[in-house]
This record gives sequence, C-alpha cells and structure tokens, in this order.
Amino acid sequence: MASGRFWNRLGAGQLIRSICGAAAETAVEATLGKRQSQPYSEVVHSRLVIIWGHNPVSTAPHFMPHLRQAQRAGCQLVVIDPRRTRTAKGADWHIAPRPGTDGALALGLGHIIVANGWHDEAWLTQHTVGWPELAERLAEFPPERVATITGVSEADLTRLAQLYAETKPALIKIADGLNRNRNGGQTIRAVCALPALTGQYGVRGGGLAYSTSGYLQWDNEAINKWSDCPPPGRAVNMNRLGAALLGEVADPPIKSLFVFGANPAAVNPNAGKVVAGLQREDLFTVVHELFMTDTADYADIVLPATSQLEQADLHKAYGHTLLAYNAPAIPPQGECKSNWEVMGLLAREMGFTESWLYDDVDSVIEEVLTATAANNPALQVITLERLKSEGAIPLNLDSAVPFCQRPFSDPQRQSGTLLRGSGRGGRD
Repeated sequence: MASGRFWNRLGAGQLIRSICGAAAETAVEATLGKRQSQPYSEVVHSRLVIIWGHNPVSTAPHFMPHLRQAQRAGCQLVVIDPRRTRTAKGADWHIAPRPGTDGALALGLGHIIVANGWHDEAWLTQHTVGWPELAERLAEFPPERVATITGVSEADLTRLAQLYAETKPALIKIADGLNRNRNGGQTIRAVCALPALTGQYGVRGGGLAYSTSGYLQWDNEAINKWSDCPPPGRAVNMNRLGAALLGEVADPPIKSLFVFGANPAAVNPNAGKVVAGLQREDLFTVVHELFMTDTADYADIVLPATSQLEQADLHKAYGHTLLAYNAPAIPPQGECKSNWEVMGLLAREMGFTESWLYDDVDSVIEEVLTATAANNPALQVITLERLKSEGAIPLNLDSAVPFCQRPFSDPQRQSGTLLRGSGRGGRD
C-alpha cells in the first residue's frame, strides 16, 4: 500500500485512477455525503434485497453466506442484470434490462412509486434537498417510455416498484460495474434516490450497500511521505493512457512506463491506442507481474511478482467493514518479489537515503495504523499485534446502521443528501 513512496521520492508522474469506481464514488458522495454501508452480517434484517449490476456469487463470495442466511429467513432476492449470472440463477426474480439503461430503469421505478403514492413524502421533506425538482424529473419517465428504453415490460416495472416500495426493510446492493457506462455517475445517483423515496436510509436492513470507504481513509502523509518528497510530476488520467503514450495529451512525451497490479493493454479504454503506444520503440516499459499478461507481451523487462500467499499486507475494508492482516502462507517462489521489495531495491539503486523507503512491511503497517487512528476512532481499538493474532477485526463503528443519525435534515451539511434531480442515465 506504500509503494507510492518511491515514486513520490522520484518525482514521477501521477496516475489519476478513474477506471474503477470514480463515477460511482463521486455520485454517492454528492448524493449521500459519505460512502458508508452496513456490515455484511446486517443483511439478515432485510426482507428484500435487490442486487443491481453486481454478481457477488463470483466477485464477493464472502457476502454470500450472509445473503443465504437472509434468504432462509424469508428475504426475497431480485437481481437486475442484463446477463444471467450465477447470482441471478439463485434469485427469486431476475430482471434483464438492456445494457446501459439502468438509469432510466431507476427513474422509471421512481416515477411509478411517486405516481401511486408509495413514496414517503414526510421523510423526503425533512431529510432531502431538491425533492420537488427530482419529482419533476421522475415525471418524464412514465412506464411506457421506460419499457421502450429498457426492454422491461410495463407490468414488470410496476410489479418491481410496488414490491420495493411495500417491502421494508429493503436493501439495494450495487458495485462498480454499474458506473462503467455513459452517464454512469448519474445512473448511480438515480439508484441512490430510490431508498430516499421510500424513506429507507438509516433503517436497519434497508438503504444502499455499496462502499465502506467513507469509514476509513489512511493517513496520507504516513502512506506517501509527501512532505519529504519533491513536487509530484504531471497527472495522467488512466482512461486516456493510450492518448498519453501517443503524445496526444502528454507533453513532453512519456518515455518510461512501470506497470504493476494492472494490465492496461486489456482493461483500459481505447485498447488500440494503448497497444500502439506500448509498441513505441522509444518507450521503455517494465511490467512487474505474476503472469505473462497482454501488457507484459510488450514489455522490455518483465519482473516476477509475489502473490497474496507470499507476502504480508494490510487489507482495508472495501464493501465490508473488516480490516485484515494478510500473513504470508508460503515464502516467495523463485525470484518473485513484492511491490514493496522492488521499490526498495530501486530506491537503493537510485541512491535515495530516506529510511522510510526501506522499512520492513510490518513497520510500515504499524506506522500507518497509528497515524490514522490518531484522527479516526474506527481504528482506535485496532493494533498490528491484534491484527496478526486475530487476522481480521471489525472497524469500531458508532453504529452498524449507516445514516441512522439522520444527517440529512440540515441542507447546509455536506453530508446532507443532494437529490437535485438525477440525469437521464440511459437512452432517451
């Protein structure tokens, strides 16, 4: 997690990490103020779970035992996904809208909820900003229009809207796949509006399950050592890596590229430009990887990397609320080295003398934990010693129910909801 220290000390160019969840993160923070979600164990209190554009059977298996427990207790499961995923196969109802029309689907559901008086007017008046404007926007998405856009029948739209509005508590669970589309951020905002329409934020077993990153942000100085480093180099948006490598958005041109934990030739937008850039004869490319990836095929040097089983690490809560210490199960195989070890070796060859470039992994983890805990009570009972002994420890949260303090009542608070009318999200 602290491999950036070397690059910051070098003054290397910075990467704007915008492929994964930037649109959703911005949208959730703009709408709810914070990215908070209940612990996975809380889903047992849900009577309805809608998994939207997400396939946890394959991508979040640690969530599934909790969901299955809720289902055995009578919770209904609806999956919204264009594909018949493994998760959809275990649902009570699978709805398959056309790809890219999720925003219109959310606005259409909101339209039906409001048109039938199934919304919580008192909650909206007390806890939101922009509710009248959102109501006007929802009026533009009647069932007949939404059915044409999404391919979901009017009958199914009405059935789903009524099921969601009348079943409480109901939880909508999303992941980053839903935001990787045109108008992705506005699609997420439209989905975020649905628990507000039905007054389900701050309700145990209800609301929105997405990210828990709002509970814990690492101490930036402890991670990056910015105060001891030269000013950072230019920033390159990873969505435009191909254009940057070809000189369209980078002046002077990029002459060297070090790739680790990524495979841009396969996953970055405009892959043709990325590959063309990687083929430049004057570009020196190093790939630190476990496998011969598409990007490694174009590298000047490929360095063997360790896997999670071969290195110590600290895993911050992502969609869940646990902090985990990753103890190595086996020694590094062959000549494999971790990101942290490679950065230390490079720093030594560069002649850098700062001690924080050469600390052992446990020392870095302890430093980051201590510095972060000084300003975040979620970590104040979590130590490296406990993590190494227990493996995983729940964050020390004020409540297992996000937004139960009802922070939406004051429009002046940045944590207040901003339901100012979600965008079109989907096709017109």
